[in-house]
Amino acid sequence: MMNAYDVVETEGLIELTAIGEYDYSWSEMKVFYQPKSRRFFWLEDSGCSCYSWGDSIDGFADFSDGDKAAALRAVGAYADGLVGVQYASSTEELAAAKAAIRNFTA
Repeated sequence: MMNAYDVVETEGLIELTAIGEYDYSWSEMKVFYQPKSRRFFWLEDSGCSCYSWGDSIDGFADFSDGDKAAALRAVGAYADGLVGVQYASSTEELAAAKAAIRNFTA
């Protein structure tokens, strides 16, 4: 196993945004852009307070990828699952996450 941050560095990913639910048991999605492929990549992870986002991935293949529209759909679907969750990203933070992707230019 490897850490997602190793993959981020090795693959030259630029972090655009992160949203999630942050409590003892947490869930987080991070979205990145890779200049060399001109694609967006994202990874959802969850765990308890003993672990951090991306601690237990197998490699770059664990990331989902697509164009800007696909990244926006993925964030939207993930955000839908956060509605009503006590320690989740706020409505404003979710809107900012979508704006970060929508407004990103390479």
